[in-house]
Amino acid sequence: MRKSLYEVGDYVKYGGDYSTLDETRREKGFAKILNIKKFDYYWLVGLELVKSKDKISCVIDRIRPIDTSEKCLKEIGFEGEIDNAGKKAYVMNDIIISSMCINILHKYSKSVFISGFCIADFRNNEMIDFEKYKEDDFINAQKFYSDFKNVNNLNDLLNYLESEKGIDIDKEKIISLI
Repeated sequence: MRKSLYEVGDYVKYGGDYSTLDETRREKGFAKILNIKKFDYYWLVGLELVKSKDKISCVIDRIRPIDTSEKCLKEIGFEGEIDNAGKKAYVMNDIIISSMCINILHKYSKSVFISGFCIADFRNNEMIDFEKYKEDDFINAQKFYSDFKNVNNLNDLLNYLESEKGIDIDKEKIISLI
């Protein structure tokens, strides 16, 4: 699991800053985190905007993670496959990415755990013992994601493909296509 929401080198969505007249800072887009600095009452982030290559700084609440989506997966080279039961997974070489939903019945209510995209094939989830992830009628996400690598954050997927699978990805090209 990711140690923090943002790390130096991550690509993020920059929401723009309308409190300034500076056109570069006002424009929404994607950016790469160059540095993160904590001050007494706020966090400041140094960014390089992907489109213009301009470098700016902003408070951390102006950025958001980039979620992995079907479009991202297809741009990287994954192909969607649907099994007979209608469950979908994305496959590239020997890598399978899928997501799942677990319904948990409580004494008085029902809750749902949605995994998001993981490096796993959940199409045949009868093979997985979900009871080992339950604690007090809830799913322990830390245990779950220690077995099934979470790649909901696009940076985690790109880093996994590069560092663990040795696949060279042009990150900026992928970011520019989404």
